[in-house]
Amino acid sequence: MVKVPGTEEGISAIQVLLGAGINVNVAALRGLAALRGLAACESAAQAYLAGLENRLAAGVGIATIAAVASVIVSRLDSAVEPSR
Repeated sequence: MVKVPGTEEGISAIQVLLGAGINVNVAALRGLAALRGLAACESAAQAYLAGLENRLAAGVGIATIAAVASVIVSRLDSAVEPSR
């Protein structure tokens, strides 16, 4: 599994890597301020689906493809509920 940063460039790479059959870990989706919050997660999910669709269109199976997204929850917690 290859770590891919949760940046705009990384999101683009997810589709390419999954299309090539390389499993990915989308790393460092860092909460609301750093990467537009849910928009970054949605972009990663869309890239994942596009990569799978590319493999299927090429006639290659997707049964062994895996991907995870690592969200840093403490930063979201801090944005939602500041320290007391």
